[in-house]
Amino acid sequence: MTRLAVAMLLILSGCSKATAQPVPASSVAEPAAAPAAAPDPKAGRNTAVAFMTALQDKTKALDVRPPIKRYTAEDDPNHMLGRQHGYVEKIAFNAAGGEGSIEVFSNLADAKARSAYIDGISAASPALGDGYDYLNEQHFALLRLPREVAPTQATQWKALLDTL
Repeated sequence: MTRLAVAMLLILSGCSKATAQPVPASSVAEPAAAPAAAPDPKAGRNTAVAFMTALQDKTKALDVRPPIKRYTAEDDPNHMLGRQHGYVEKIAFNAAGGEGSIEVFSNLADAKARSAYIDGISAASPALGDGYDYLNEQHFALLRLPREVAPTQATQWKALLDTL
């Protein structure tokens, strides 16, 4: 009976004299990539300034009228400037008789969330929606244009945003 128990244990434990085989290099997991560096808080300001400079060069073609307003945390009408998940820079301008703006975020997730929020409001209440909203994922920038902007001009605005 003891021999039977030992034999069963050997069978069940999978004991064998097989030697270990080398693991192919392709099946070895690569070390995890280092986490991305934290976004530079100055990047938003640089994007907004670059946009404002480019905007001043194209004011006639894009029908931009003074004033061009650079918001601070104290006078931002949305109370999002400098706050968690808010933008790090906002510039407003008059375009074709309505107000447009560029909002620059510190990361893409916050920029996408703001864009989705605005799209949701526009879909639910078209009377409240802006004419055009363009997201530049490379610079975490959201360009918002009033509905008074003609479609051909909106295309020019988007091209301006894409050149940053």
